[in-house]
Amino acid sequence: MTGKSSRLITTILAGLTLLLAGCGNQPAASTDGPKYDTDKYKVAVMVCDAEMRSSSNQSVWAGADKFSKETGIEIKWFSAAHNAEADGVIEQILSEGFTVVINANGDDAAMVKQKAQENPDVLFAQIDGVLDPTGVANLVSASVQAQQPAFLAGYIAARKTETGKVGFLAGTYNIPGLVLEAGFVAGVAYANKEKGTSVQIETRYVGNAYNRDGGYDGFDRLLSDGSDIIFIATGGDTGNGALYAAKVTGGLCVAMGDSEYLAPNSVLAAVSKKIDAACYETALGLVSGTIKGGQTVLHGFNDGQAGFIATKNTEGKLGTELFNEVKALAEQLKANEIDIPMDTVVAPEV
Repeated sequence: MTGKSSRLITTILAGLTLLLAGCGNQPAASTDGPKYDTDKYKVAVMVCDAEMRSSSNQSVWAGADKFSKETGIEIKWFSAAHNAEADGVIEQILSEGFTVVINANGDDAAMVKQKAQENPDVLFAQIDGVLDPTGVANLVSASVQAQQPAFLAGYIAARKTETGKVGFLAGTYNIPGLVLEAGFVAGVAYANKEKGTSVQIETRYVGNAYNRDGGYDGFDRLLSDGSDIIFIATGGDTGNGALYAAKVTGGLCVAMGDSEYLAPNSVLAAVSKKIDAACYETALGLVSGTIKGGQTVLHGFNDGQAGFIATKNTEGKLGTELFNEVKALAEQLKANEIDIPMDTVVAPEV
């Protein structure tokens, strides 16, 4: 990573800190609780965007920032825009003596596993990716089960459509996007089976999470092609562009995150995945020893790290019958009673 990218991340994070501080008085740091060896642990976090424009990267930052403030352990940020660049960035991280490496780009999961195997004295963690760490004692996979909230989005879309066609709109065609798509497809299929319908799906990826115009155009194109309920499975500029298109066109959607206020007449419901919590808990677990290498830590409905966001308007928009069905499905997901096929989630060729 260039010095320019490093300075850019520092500037962006400083701005985010000021923004959060302006939202209210922050509580003073507590002197109680466990003490952490700030000399032993040197933590690096790698994201895919130096400008922190995607909601996922911002969520990772929020979790890591909470960890740093709570433990007193400093974090340094690195960015790698693609898989080939990530190899060099990880080598830079290792050359600088970092003892904990947290990667938040799902596409780099296989490389992270290889680096962990080659560097057994360094702790590695993969956030929000598909990775089997079994047998690698210094590697943890924190799996944000985004397919679960996406399943609900698919079910809602299939139950609310009047055209018999629904849309899936995402930013980057990568592992996290494919996980969301798999969940959405499974939700539509479940509704078709339970209700005897044959709702079809049109999928569109616009390239990345930083494309406001792409988000707007992608939503508009899906709407024009006959999809009357669209799952906006991305945040950042792309998600905001899609939500603006929904607001302008009056198209209906299911959104990721608490974003109903951006298009109140268009967002039927919202679902969430909490990458910030996964990042925070993984980092804390690694330095405290409560999370051991070689295991996958699942975050989802069962621990409140993903879910169905119900505002005061949601039941009225969905109708009481569908609203109750969705809540019941959320409970089934929480109890792992619904199997979501993930065989389509394969890392795209670079």
